[in-house]
Amino acid sequence: MSRTKDLEGIISAKEAADLLGLESERRIQQLAADGWIHKNGHGQYFLRSVVQGYVAFLKKENERNSQSSAQARVSDARAKDYEIRNAKADHTLIELSEADAVLDEISSMIRLGMEGVPAAVTRDLTLRRKIEAAIDDVFAKTAARIAETLEALGASGEALDADSEDDA
Repeated sequence: MSRTKDLEGIISAKEAADLLGLESERRIQQLAADGWIHKNGHGQYFLRSVVQGYVAFLKKENERNSQSSAQARVSDARAKDYEIRNAKADHTLIELSEADAVLDEISSMIRLGMEGVPAAVTRDLTLRRKIEAAIDDVFAKTAARIAETLEALGASGEALDADSEDDA
C-alpha cells in the first residue's frame, strides 16, 4: 500500500485524538463540528482530513494569537498614554522641562535674596568677599546637582539617590 493510499484511510475519533496528541475524542468532535475535519460517518474520520484540518486549525490559531498579541500591545500603549495624560491632568506628573524651569526660578529667587546678606552681616570688605564666595560656592554646587539630577531623570526616569553625592 502506498503512502498516499494510507492517508486515504478512515480512523476513529479515539485514533484521531491519539494521532494528534489530544486528550479526548471530544476535541476531534469539536474540530469536526467547526468544519476543520471531515467525517466519514458516525465517529469515523478521514485520516488525511484529520491531519490537514488540524494543521490548518493550528495555523489559524497561531494567526489569531499573533493578532491578539499585537492588539494587546496597542491596547497597553493606549492605556499607558491615558495614564500619562491623566497624571498630567491631576498634576502628579510634569514635563522635565517644567521641573527645570521651576527649579531655576526658585534658585534665582533665593540667589536674589541672598545677595544682600554679606552687606547686612558686616562692613568688613574682606569678610564680605568670603561670605559672597561661600554663597557662590553653595549655588554652584546646587546648580551642578540640579543639572545632574535632571540629566539622570531624563536618561532613566529616576532621580539620583540622596546618598550618591556629598551634601552641598
